[in-house]
Amino acid sequence: MSVRANYAMRQMPAILDHAAKNHVLEVREMLEVKGADPNYIHVRKDSWAISDTRLEFYEEITPLVVAAEYGACEVIKVLFNHPQIDVNLCCCAFNDSEIYNYYTAYDVTIAKKHPHAAALLRARGVLPATSEHVYKPPFDPVHGRPLRETLNHTYEEDSFGEGEMPRWDTVAQGDPELALELQKVADALSTSKGQSLRNRNKIFKAGESRSKQCVQEYPESDGLQP
Repeated sequence: MSVRANYAMRQMPAILDHAAKNHVLEVREMLEVKGADPNYIHVRKDSWAISDTRLEFYEEITPLVVAAEYGACEVIKVLFNHPQIDVNLCCCAFNDSEIYNYYTAYDVTIAKKHPHAAALLRARGVLPATSEHVYKPPFDPVHGRPLRETLNHTYEEDSFGEGEMPRWDTVAQGDPELALELQKVADALSTSKGQSLRNRNKIFKAGESRSKQCVQEYPESDGLQP
């Protein structure tokens, strides 16, 4: 393993395509020369059309999960040689309101009926997601996605784009009491995603009322300091 690979740990989506096609040399080069992160999490999006409604859902995949999905045993062996590989990294299938499935690379080999890949993974200590020894991330209702703590993963702890809120423990550093009230408002509003338009309006009005109450209770707060 090169020093560069052990140091860089870069998110490189191209490794997923190479893993799917069992491109052993390309995967090894990306890991050892280019410093690709073996635990890189990519989120693929899909949707179902039901009547006039389109339901969107998301699935997390890693290089190991993709290799397991296609039964790419040689790529699996290369990934196992990386010192930073998390063989029991648990992925999530989720929508805007909940995580509805957890799975590891081993679960994928079973679902896709790749017995040789499944045997290889179990021999290397890969567990099913149902195991109590596999960490399963909780759902983050604020951002509508799994809550990931590790910086090398897709969902970085303090990474939020335009229009997104930072995590509440970050917000609370400025004014804990006000942050708690705002979190209650946000939690109430997040429950409106699966509601009818009429019910959403009721939730929005309740949230607006609580927000006004927060301002009255904390008139001297000019804003939250990160």
